[in-house]
Amino acid sequence: MPGTASRWGGLVALFWGCAALQAGADADVAQDPGSASPLNRSVRFLCQMMDRYHTRFDIYSEVGAGGNHFPCLARMPQEDSGAWMDVCCTGTAHSGGSSIECGYERGGSPWGGFYFLNGVLGPGDRYPQQNWGTEPDAGYDLTGAKRLVFWARGRDGGERVEFFCGGVGWSVDFRGRSIEPVTSYPDSLPKVSTGFIRLTREWKEYSIDLRGMDLSHVIGGFGWVVDSYRNRGRKSVVFYLDDVWIELPRTDALRFMASFETGGALVGFDNVMRNVAFTYDNAMALIAFLAEGGQDSRRRARILADSLVYAAYHDRGSSGVRLRNAYMCGDLQTFPGWGLKNGDPVARLPNFWDCRDQEVYEDRMAVSSYAGNVAWAMIALLAAHRHLGDVEYLRCAADLGQWVVEVCRDERGAAGFCGGIEGWETGLQRVGWKATEHNLDLMVAFYRLAAATGDRSWLRYAREAESFVESMWDGREGKFWTGTLEDGITINTNVVPLDVQTWSVLAFGAGINGAAVCIDYALSHHVCGGGVDFNRDCDGIWYEGTAQLALAALQLGRTGLFERMLATIEAAQLESGAVPAASVDGLTTGFKVSVEGNPDWVYYHRGHVGATAWYVLARLGVNPFWF
Repeated sequence: MPGTASRWGGLVALFWGCAALQAGADADVAQDPGSASPLNRSVRFLCQMMDRYHTRFDIYSEVGAGGNHFPCLARMPQEDSGAWMDVCCTGTAHSGGSSIECGYERGGSPWGGFYFLNGVLGPGDRYPQQNWGTEPDAGYDLTGAKRLVFWARGRDGGERVEFFCGGVGWSVDFRGRSIEPVTSYPDSLPKVSTGFIRLTREWKEYSIDLRGMDLSHVIGGFGWVVDSYRNRGRKSVVFYLDDVWIELPRTDALRFMASFETGGALVGFDNVMRNVAFTYDNAMALIAFLAEGGQDSRRRARILADSLVYAAYHDRGSSGVRLRNAYMCGDLQTFPGWGLKNGDPVARLPNFWDCRDQEVYEDRMAVSSYAGNVAWAMIALLAAHRHLGDVEYLRCAADLGQWVVEVCRDERGAAGFCGGIEGWETGLQRVGWKATEHNLDLMVAFYRLAAATGDRSWLRYAREAESFVESMWDGREGKFWTGTLEDGITINTNVVPLDVQTWSVLAFGAGINGAAVCIDYALSHHVCGGGVDFNRDCDGIWYEGTAQLALAALQLGRTGLFERMLATIEAAQLESGAVPAASVDGLTTGFKVSVEGNPDWVYYHRGHVGATAWYVLARLGVNPFWF
């Protein structure tokens, strides 16, 4: 056994001075745009992922994308007008994997089209309802926007289509031009139009000038109209739209970044994970930005910390504090008029659009709350409090700690803390299993809370988590078990993950008896292809774990191992600067995901925020547990 609980606690307290391990990296150069070092490329990747939907105001970039706005599609002039749209059109996209196929069939109405409305969403609504200017506080303030940009092409060429913005709730003349507002809460700007333009068969960029317009309340972000007169001789009109956006940067807005780079596929991993911003990954990115230390990185760390605070106090199903496992990328707050809790905005949870079912889905695991993810949010907030000085971060970390105590504290077996709660607001279930990894995270979070607040009551919970971790020590093989089964007592011997071995070194420090033994075990059982695997089956390299092993090796003074692991990661770095989650698609962990069908938890060869953040921390020589 590495040592007694009381001895570990003392070493944890001493470890405060060892957060920066002096790996020799110069943090200041990471902001040099001319530098192409692997470290700087990875930092820039994190910046790009964070800004993906905030350098402009997207209306449509990809079907169901987290950065899209004005999602309520309203057919005009009535439901049987002959106008139609398919937002899942593949094979014709200007960029990404999908575009919008638009059409008009000659029929009862001499014209037809669609408005892209913001809509309104009440507590009982599954989809946004149309708002034609009758609902208050349901429009965007887009003040400062310069133009609306979109790409379009005709199926055959020669199609005549009008595109426009604004004008909802205004009367119009016989030419379709806005005259005056006639509803209580109309668009703040009249209809601004391209006029009827003739499309070509090739993609072409078009724009609408918004300068000088009152953009303080926009509910109709975009629209199109086709009429039979201008398209006489055609039985139908078919054209395509893609990359519709408003020129309006919002780089200081609250947000989380999507966890993975994804391709354009509309099924499988890329579709399901396109919008998912895992709390853990964003907490790691926050700490990585703090560690990098440049002015822009500190600004970004503050945005992420503020976003954690907002999400914690604006949960759609809780009147108190709660963090979910994941959130929606793009805007963190629900859209104007989308008051899902007492009419107030809440933090958006991730979903994806299934083109086959024509349905939006949420993932059960993403909307759940696991203790380890909450612990990492606490650690990140405590790091932000330490380096940025905002007392609100400390208050939020303490409130989250209290949530963990109330929800996850467990007296079965070796006590400690259970996994958390799973499911949606109705039918929430308490998780019975207990994870060594989670309790390591909580041990550090509670010790840091005690030090930061001066409130020694947190030490009790730190020691309870620490005691559980100690109970998972396997002295025969020199490793930590992953935790317990659902009964909270029986040790789970089915999977031996890497992270509890490396994290124990980072959490407890190099001075603890047995620290080197854990790393020796990892080197004997997890090494695979120049890096390490998540479990012991060597079906690929898990790069996040490889960075964690590198940092643990540095903690132990094994600089040769440290450099070898980082060389493996840097050789695998993607063109974007991202570190991929795995070297192969479908890298197994040995665990199941708690959703319908209990599928395997696997990693894919996709750029990963979590893996990239751990690489940045390792190359900078910064231990995130105590930074």
